[in-house]
Amino acid sequence: MHPYLNFEDQLNQLKNRGIIVNDKAFALNALQNISYYSLYNGYKDLFLASKSPEKFKNGTTFEMLYTAHWLDLSMSNILFKYSLVVEKQLKTIVSHIVARNFSVDENRYLNSKNYSTTKAQSGKFSDVQKAINKAKFKNSVCKYYMETENNLPPWIAIQGISFGSAINWYSILKEPHKLEVINSFLNLILKDGAFLKSEDKQHFFKICLGQVYEFRNLSAHGNRTFKLQLPEKQKQVSRYLSAAKIDVYYPNNNGVISSRDTLFSVIMSMLILINDDYVANSLISEIKNLFETYSDSLIFVDSNIYDLFEFRKDSLDLLISFFDYKFS
Repeated sequence: MHPYLNFEDQLNQLKNRGIIVNDKAFALNALQNISYYSLYNGYKDLFLASKSPEKFKNGTTFEMLYTAHWLDLSMSNILFKYSLVVEKQLKTIVSHIVARNFSVDENRYLNSKNYSTTKAQSGKFSDVQKAINKAKFKNSVCKYYMETENNLPPWIAIQGISFGSAINWYSILKEPHKLEVINSFLNLILKDGAFLKSEDKQHFFKICLGQVYEFRNLSAHGNRTFKLQLPEKQKQVSRYLSAAKIDVYYPNNNGVISSRDTLFSVIMSMLILINDDYVANSLISEIKNLFETYSDSLIFVDSNIYDLFEFRKDSLDLLISFFDYKFS
């Protein structure tokens, strides 16, 4: 059982573990606002020379721990914001297709006959129904529509449900309607001879959307963006990237694309899905500004910001080149 330690004791414990404290007042204030656990347990592995016993690299300072936390939070906040753009885009397109093809009347557009009847999708249909019913009481806009019109048109209903439920709503669409959604997302990258069969489009879109959603869940629960490693579930993604003619925008080793489950791949998935050039350019600019702010120094003993996020030096150039290709 860990004993209670006041902030002075916590700071002394850090010193005893070999961490240099240059500014005591700054460190105490940080511990009161961020917490010992978040700073030490969250980032110590970035500074250890050995894990057993724990030994920090010479020159490791409290300020480095603090900067690691701030960089991590900054990157997470940037990407979280743009995951909201992907979510809104999905909700807009799905609700548009539902309204146009089924009805604006809730009882009609939520008729199970409109959707896939496979056993795998039955639970997702139930989730969408439950999420919309819950939104009627929890979401202020949905409550207003129910009170004034006694109906939720799909573009209102979908605003009151979660990203996950919106993905489920997309997933239960029948194939022609599902492909409408996919094409509206991918039409700007499938050009210059690029071709994906309908089945491959669905798999590729699922991977990109899944990465954004997975990152969003990890970020919301406080997981680090440093050395991000999403669960690797898809093995054929390189084939899809090649067929779409965008594999050249991914870091590769001797022609083989590096892991598709890193922070860089999450950013690329966002850029693939975001079809507003102003927003996509803003995403790249915010990431570029963050890197440029810290790019000139070894801020963590023997590592720079590229090392921490496992970004190659040409990664930003690849993002910019992909933007130019997509929106040319």
